[in-house]
Amino acid sequence: MNAHFSPDGTKMVFMGGNASGSFEWDIFLSSWNGTTWAPPVNLTGPNKKRDEDPKFSPDGQHIVFKRNGALQEMDLTGLITRANITSGTPEAGQPYYLPNGTDILYSSGTGSSASINVVHSNGTTQVLADFAGLEDYYPVAIDANSFYFTNVQSTAFDQICKGFTNASAPTPMF
Repeated sequence: MNAHFSPDGTKMVFMGGNASGSFEWDIFLSSWNGTTWAPPVNLTGPNKKRDEDPKFSPDGQHIVFKRNGALQEMDLTGLITRANITSGTPEAGQPYYLPNGTDILYSSGTGSSASINVVHSNGTTQVLADFAGLEDYYPVAIDANSFYFTNVQSTAFDQICKGFTNASAPTPMF
């Protein structure tokens, strides 16, 4: 689940269960050979950890993902290139690179305390969107200045919002 394709369309990364049947998630990578997808390679396990929400960097050379509540970055062989990017942040997940390839959008917290944040390459973090008392999840970069995210409502419908990397007030789309 949570598949994401490389910018050139030749690779697919996703999270899935491992063959052991234990309840853990691993990150898998498959490549397109022009005709079919190659058998997936498990990049992160089995390791008895929850590896989730993988996303490719804009250059397609790195993958950011959540491991047991903190963001990590690895290369295409599974070698960790940046560990514990959000160490100490409550439940960081759903990462997505900004176009510069180093700053990472993510959701922090759970339930009504969830907010959309960015962690910069220098390690500083910033809250970009936080509707008080509502759940803010799944940021996706549009460009260097803006992103979309989901605002989970108490009604039957969630709301798509446009957020801004300068932390100005988000705009509900509809």
